[in-house]
Order: sequence, then C-alpha cells, then structure tokens
Amino acid sequence: MNKIRLTIRLMLLAGILNSGLASAQKAPVAAPEEWPSVAGLWVMELVSLSDTPVPIVEKVTARTFALALVDVTQKGPDLIFKEQVCRLDTQIEISVVQMTPSKNFIKALSGRVRTASLHRTANGEVELDVHQRSIVHSAKLKDEHQDKLPTEPNDPRVLDGDEDGHPGLTMNFSGLVLGQAYILQRTQSRMHGKQVAKDVFRGPMIWRTEQIILDVSNPFLRFAPKPKPSEGRGDSFFVMRKVSPDSSCDSISYSRQIQAMVAPPKKKDP
Repeated sequence: MNKIRLTIRLMLLAGILNSGLASAQKAPVAAPEEWPSVAGLWVMELVSLSDTPVPIVEKVTARTFALALVDVTQKGPDLIFKEQVCRLDTQIEISVVQMTPSKNFIKALSGRVRTASLHRTANGEVELDVHQRSIVHSAKLKDEHQDKLPTEPNDPRVLDGDEDGHPGLTMNFSGLVLGQAYILQRTQSRMHGKQVAKDVFRGPMIWRTEQIILDVSNPFLRFAPKPKPSEGRGDSFFVMRKVSPDSSCDSISYSRQIQAMVAPPKKKDP
C-alpha cells in the first residue's frame, strides 16, 4: 500500500512539474522594442551663435551656419553618424570686417564619426541624443579632451589641416582689415532633439569652442584680442532631415528657414 501511495505521489509531482514546464514554454516572449528606422542619408543644418573677437572692434556676435551630409547606421536605438561638411557660412553683426574660411577649410572638418541614440519619452515621443564629442582641428594631441592646444606654429603637434602651406587652419579677413590668421580649434558639442515629423529631428545644440591664433599674415592682426573659451549660446540649434541616398554636397542646400537667416539683410533705399 505504501508503495502504491508513493507511486501516486511521484506521478502527481511529475504531472505538476510537466505542467509548469509547459506553461513556461508557452509563456509569451516580450517582443524587442521597435524603433523608427533612421538608417540612411540625412542633411544636418547647424546654427551656432558666439561672441567672437575681431580686430579693431573688439568683441562682436558671430553666427555660424553649417550644412553637412550625415550617413547614419543603426542597431536598434544605437546610431553612428559619419559626417561630410558641405558648406560653412559666417555672419558678423558688423559689416566692416568679414571672415571667410580657406578653400579646404571645410574639407578638413569632414570625415568625422560620432555616436547617437534614440529614446522615448513617457508619452511615447521619440527623441534623439547626439552624444558629446571633443575634436581638435589641425593639431595632433595625445588627449584631445585635456591637453592644452599648441600656441606656436612650429610646434610638431601642429598640422596643416587645410593643406595650404600654412600651419593650422586659415581664416581670411577682409573689409577694414585684410589678411589671414592661422588658427587651431577645439570644439565640443552635443545635441538633443525631438522627432518633429516622420523624417525630421530638431533641437538645441550645446557647444563650446577654444581657439588659438598661431600666426598672421598681416602684423596688424596680431593685435586682435586672444579668444577665450566660450560657451555656446542658448539660441544655437540643429535640424536633421532625411534625403535620398544619391544626394551629394552639390545637390543639397539649406532649408528655406536657414536660407533666410544666411542671406545678408537687404539695404534700405535712401
């Protein structure tokens, strides 16, 4: 009798275990979170404002516009951006001094890679975080974040970034002052935007820049006040919009909103 009872108990226990295993096998597996597809080619427009030292007139507000193609690869919410800068425009609030980059200045800024990620808010909105990145332009440092920028043109760490035969990157001055300044820059930036349309992200850009004047072609430019690290202004922002995969720097342009900002103000009739 005891053997019969023991056998029954073992059978019941086996049945309970098998039932639990069957339930576990049938339990639904949570589907991975779906993210919008953002892989492909995008146009990125950057608008940044800063207080910039220029010769004679001391400090003025400058606005810089950049137009870039960004090739985005995606793995779930994680993104990698590969950038090609197509255009760079600078406006100064006064007209007596103009600054324009050298021919290959833009080329020297291209080919950079940065990371980004997608997030969802509590109400389901998709947000884009472009992670902070620090880049030194036209100098090779062991630690791009911490090492001080070189201050002498013959420093072996200085590169000819735009390949024009001068150290650093060349900025051309015209108007009240003529000449060239050869500079080094370190920039740090991060962006946080929202998906405002199916293929459009927009949001603020937080940035910081540091600049060193290595040398000048016009001795008068030596009296330009030395730039100090300056925090990006709150009215700096970015816009990303998806474009066809065959787009190139020759085929893209600023959006109408940015075009209106880049265009010089119309002169009033006398």
